[in-house]
Order: sequence, then C-alpha cells, then structure tokens
Amino acid sequence: MSQDKLHLTAEIVHVTMATIAFAIGMSAAAIRLRDFRRPGLLARSLFAVMVVVPALAVLVVRALPLQDADAAGLLVVAICVGPVAAFERARSASSDATYALMLGVTLMLASIVVVPLSVIVLAALHGRHLYVGAGPVLRTTIAMELVPLAAGVALGRIAPKLRAAIDGPLSALTNVALVAVVALVLVLLGKHLVSIGPMAWLACALLAVLAVSAGWLLGGRDGGTGLVLAAFTSLRFPMLGIALAGMTAHRERVILVVLAYVLTSAIVFALFVAGQRLVSRGSTQTVPEGAHAEK
Repeated sequence: MSQDKLHLTAEIVHVTMATIAFAIGMSAAAIRLRDFRRPGLLARSLFAVMVVVPALAVLVVRALPLQDADAAGLLVVAICVGPVAAFERARSASSDATYALMLGVTLMLASIVVVPLSVIVLAALHGRHLYVGAGPVLRTTIAMELVPLAAGVALGRIAPKLRAAIDGPLSALTNVALVAVVALVLVLLGKHLVSIGPMAWLACALLAVLAVSAGWLLGGRDGGTGLVLAAFTSLRFPMLGIALAGMTAHRERVILVVLAYVLTSAIVFALFVAGQRLVSRGSTQTVPEGAHAEK
C-alpha cells in the first residue's frame, strides 16, 4: 500500500474531524452541562463505551478465525472512545443534546487515562507486553477534538447571533463533510480495504451490531438516551485508532481494519436509526382499536 495514500488519508480525516469538532462546538454553545442531572445514566454509559464494547471485541476476536493483524485492528478500534462524530450522529438521531455533549466531553477526558490502560489489559490477555503512554492519546485528543470543540463553544457564546445564523448551515456542513471523507477514503484506499477479506469485514460488522445493541439496551431503549449511547458505543475515534495502529507490528493492515470498522459502524448505526424511525412512525400512525368509537 502506498505510504503517500495512507498519509493523505490520515491528513484528510484529521482536518475533517477538527472541522467537525469546531462546528459541533458552535452548535453546542447554548448547551449548559450543569443542567445535566443524571449521574447514574452517565456512569452506565461510560461503562458501556469503555468496558462493554472492548469486551465484545475480545469475544468477536476469539470467536472468529482472524489474522493477528485483523484481531489487533478490531481491538485497537474498540478502545478508541469519544469521537466528535458520535456527538453529531447522536444529535441528529436524538433530541437529548445535553446528555450527548456531557458523554462526549467526559469520554474525551477519560480516554487520556483509559486508552493506555486498555492497551495494557488487552495486550496481557493476548500474552504480549505493550505499553502506550498518555502522551500520544493526549496529543491526538487535544489537537483533533478538545481544542477545536472548545474554540467553537467559545465563539458561539461570544457571538450568539452569529451562532444562530449559521447553526443550520454548520449542521449541514458536518453531514456533508462526513460523507465526503468516507467517499475520499473509498477512492484512495478502496482496493486495499477490499483486500482485507470477507472475514475481517464480517468481524467489523458483527462488532458494530453488538456495539449498537449494547448502547441501545444500556441507554434505555428509547429515542433519546438509547440512540445517543448507541452512537457512542458503535462509532469510534478513527485518528486515535490510526495513531495506535502505528505502534503495532502490522501497521498498514491494522489501519485498514480500523478504517473498515469506521465505515461499517457508520452504516450499521445509520440503518439502526432509520429502522427506529420507521418503528416510531408506525406506532404513532397506529390508531388504537375503538378510538373512533369513543369519539
């Protein structure tokens, strides 16, 4: 695989994620995190994202006959928590923006400690010694998420009229940017992504389905918190995954598996949201038997 294509892909994802983080910050400027009063839900959500999903990844890796590099890629992506894209997807799918922002910010901060610890635990489970300091996680999280997110929030609060005027276009821009980066990844690396084989893609799809299901069940199985948590359990932080993949023995293959999971999980979550909306629409249109008679 061309190193130039790989580097270009990483840079495109980097710029796109930072831009989306800034746009999300602008849109979220009116949200007051102190209004969130559900510590039990937050604790359950953190457990789902940081413990349940990596545990599911371990089960998938042990259940399927995967190459070592494919297993490493799946485990790497499972511990890359707190992507800003998950907040955008959650906000689009649910009205509970306060919970989504609180969970997103908490995961970004927690990842600085949790990700290095998760690497050690997962390496130990596979009989290997691997150490990742907080430095790479800190640099990736701050540069691509926290700084642009904070800048967007600050600008949105300083200029509320500007925020109100561009909130709609910014939301549309983030959606277009996500679609565009997916298209570019497919153009640049499509042939290489296909080469990882059906078993690796099956593993990505299986983990994505399990992650969405876990989020939905632990989030409350409703159109608010359930969809938000499903977004955060299924959608992971691609740039952090690429950074961690660079520390493995099969760097290029692991990066391809990380990207394959990112694409697969986005599709699985989109299908899940569409299905939930169809179910919700059907339930609201159903008239209870005898309702007309009562009128």
